[in-house]
Amino acid sequence: MTLSHTSKARKLQNRDFFTKKAVVPALALVLMLGGCSATTPRTEAEASYLGYINSYQLQAPAMIMVRDAWVLERTEQSWQRLTQTLRPLPAPLVPTIPGGRSRQEAEKLILEWVQALSTGNQGQHISNSASAHYALLTWLGYGEGRNLTQEQRSRKALAILKQNTSRNAVSDYLTGTIQLTLKPTKALVNLHRSADEGYGPAQALLARLYLGNDGIPRNDEKMRKQLSWLASNSRTDFELQQQAKGWLGAMNFYGIGGPVNDKKALNLLQQGTPEPDLLYLQALMLSEGLGGRVSVLANKKSNELLVTATNSGSASAANELALNLLYGRNAELNPRRARDTFLQAAALGSSAAAYNLGLDSLYGHSSPASVTDASLWLERAAAQNQSEAQRSLLYLKLDEQQDFNFADEPVEVIRQDLQAVAAKGDGWSSYALGLLTLRGQGGQANEQLGYAWLNIAVAQGYRPAAELRDAVALQLTRPELNQAQALSQNLFDRIEQVEEVQGGVQS
Repeated sequence: MTLSHTSKARKLQNRDFFTKKAVVPALALVLMLGGCSATTPRTEAEASYLGYINSYQLQAPAMIMVRDAWVLERTEQSWQRLTQTLRPLPAPLVPTIPGGRSRQEAEKLILEWVQALSTGNQGQHISNSASAHYALLTWLGYGEGRNLTQEQRSRKALAILKQNTSRNAVSDYLTGTIQLTLKPTKALVNLHRSADEGYGPAQALLARLYLGNDGIPRNDEKMRKQLSWLASNSRTDFELQQQAKGWLGAMNFYGIGGPVNDKKALNLLQQGTPEPDLLYLQALMLSEGLGGRVSVLANKKSNELLVTATNSGSASAANELALNLLYGRNAELNPRRARDTFLQAAALGSSAAAYNLGLDSLYGHSSPASVTDASLWLERAAAQNQSEAQRSLLYLKLDEQQDFNFADEPVEVIRQDLQAVAAKGDGWSSYALGLLTLRGQGGQANEQLGYAWLNIAVAQGYRPAAELRDAVALQLTRPELNQAQALSQNLFDRIEQVEEVQGGVQS
């Protein structure tokens, strides 16, 4: 993105320069008539400009309660965040040696029985099944496998399985699981053979591996395919099938491994596992009309899901439920219960809820207004890297000062904090930083740097900064303005790089 500033002719309006709403057109005319520039001696026009800057009131940032609807963002970051909150798909068996002397005798009898079956004359089917179980016990460290290393147990178990005269889905699954630590490529061959025979655990394990686990490269298409088979596999465990439907529903919503399909996503989610964040996703889809129509019934169901998700521990759902109660949206208006639910969400770790509690205390929505309580909640949210809270807290600190007559040391710290929030793409913070830089508060006054931050604020979407930026532009010579614009572009590029890095870290 390229930043620029263009001067245009404007109609003259009779406004006082020294009010909060001072208008640039009138100021511009005074400056032009005075021939003001940064290199000429101070004129009446320049004095008017300085008076305008010093009397300019810091405008409050927009402070409204926020949703924590991250599940609706169809981004890779949201998908990754969701996968980390869901119950993991079945992992490969982990070979561990069981302990406890009380199990030794039973272990010995079981091992001898299975070993006898695997080498006896009870029939080939029984022999193959017993052989698979014997291999499993050996691999897990029972019997003589207790004193072997994990690699030795794995190789011995594979040797036992190799003696089978006929393969089946169970032995293929077990062979693939054991091979994962030795020969991942061969492991996939055996696991696919087992999955193709309709063995649910193999389908679930392959889906997990293709998520990018255990050294297997991520493959969204293959993961989605295995989950689709598992979701429709009537021979597998119901709970495993339900888990597959939940994962598959989320993949359809985010467009992972295939196209976005809201209708199919909602249908699968409604049949799938009742995990908190999947319930939250369902609730928002119903209220937003994604995968179906918005209706009174859908809104009622959405609110019920929010309650269930909140009770199951979803901080985001609790924050959304509190907003509904506060505004009477899809629920009965109940400010007192709304505050209690915000408190519950904050206790569960929601930074949005902590920020909302700060605004609730500041404006007195559900309890008497208290700036002290507001600051405490905003500080808590700011400590959780909540940008809105960081910005609002900085505004309150600045607003506490009378006419900005405070020592350089505190404002220098505030300027550093403003710069950190501005680097996240916050327009108001860039605007406030520009104003303080023009006034020389917390550092030397610098018109070019002040212009640069105001120019960035406009580019970040904070339009009120344009008025002040235009006034500063008229103070600069053409070479100075060119330098200021180049500086703003350089700063803006660095901010975009920071945002890209932060996005990569979150993903």
